[in-house]
Amino acid sequence: MNEDDDSGNHCDGGQYDIDVVHHCGCGLVDAELLRRAVACTLSLHRQSAANISVALVDDDRIAEVNQAFLQHEGPTDVISFCLSDNTCDLSDTKVDDTKIDDSEVDDGDIDDAEIDGAAVDDGEIDDAEIDGAGGGDAEGGDAEVAPLEGELIISIDTATREAKSRGHDVLAEVSLYAVHGTLHLLGFDDLTPEDARIMRAREDDVLRELGFGSVYSSHASDGSGEG
Repeated sequence: MNEDDDSGNHCDGGQYDIDVVHHCGCGLVDAELLRRAVACTLSLHRQSAANISVALVDDDRIAEVNQAFLQHEGPTDVISFCLSDNTCDLSDTKVDDTKIDDSEVDDGDIDDAEIDGAAVDDGEIDDAEIDGAGGGDAEGGDAEVAPLEGELIISIDTATREAKSRGHDVLAEVSLYAVHGTLHLLGFDDLTPEDARIMRAREDDVLRELGFGSVYSSHASDGSGEG
């Protein structure tokens, strides 16, 4: 962990160890904000404990991971590696590329992470039914739940480029990727229009909590949902 990185417990309802590590010249990214984005996503979906690493990388590095693990050429925005034993099948859709209207699906972006033996999830986030996807403990249950283990790889180059094209702050774009990747760790998917709609709504729920407003909805409304 970098010296500016420490554990974050930014939302009520869970015990979270969230590491943010810079592997590129990306000092513009607030590590505390990213920890808060991940923690709020976990808390809103009743995940009581998690150990999550967030690696911030450049396009070259994420392109390497994209090719090695998804057999896709070029950079992308975010990829989630699930390190838990009981969750996460491979899913590869980019944050803005599942078309709700026509069900078109593109691949997801990758960032820099420790990926040994990990399953991969990366896709879009929308308005979610918590009941069907979260990995948290059941209300009223007293069984101990194993922490969710995972790693997010985020491309700062892609976030900077996409934020500029969409006319909002790069921190909002990076936070979007962090929320998106965390939702995949929680079991959400976006391979169908309905699943994508659920993820995107949930994404905006968290981003509003962070003070950014409905970032994904603004993409869709101005027609800029291309990844």
